Amino acid sequence: MPFTEAKGSVSAAPAKVGRYGIPVIEDGPKFEGTDVCVANLFRYLDEGYNLPTFLLRFPDVSLEQTREAIKHDLQQRLKKIVRSRAGYVSGTPCFVGTRIPAKTLFDHLDRHNLPDELFEDFPGISRDQANETLALAREMIEWLAYEDFA
Repeated sequence: MPFTEAKGSVSAAPAKVGRYGIPVIEDGPKFEGTDVCVANLFRYLDEGYNLPTFLLRFPDVSLEQTREAIKHDLQQRLKKIVRSRAGYVSGTPCFVGTRIPAKTLFDHLDRHNLPDELFEDFPGISRDQANETLALAREMIEWLAYEDFA
């Protein structure tokens, strides 16, 4: 795990406000070797700030720690949508509660081209870029689902 459980109790003290006006979370799992709660990372990202901004605000946290925390979060969220289990559809990642492989969604998108509106609204995006992004997303979902394979 890229973080450790916090020791102590939850305080009722008002939250400290960070550099960007975002309250700093002090209670909860912390990045290993720091006093920084993992929840701060997701609060910054949810507020629209990027990873470099978070790392500037919390210099004790490494890029590798943030990557591990984000990967862990994505895996936990993915488990609610797509699962891979031994003996179930030969371990193929499927939508939860179904026997439908997750790759079916991407296969469908491959067969039925992306809507032209996407490229009209965002002319800087090429079809190749969009298709490569979908291919990468497919691979990432499958690999993340397999990490929980058991």
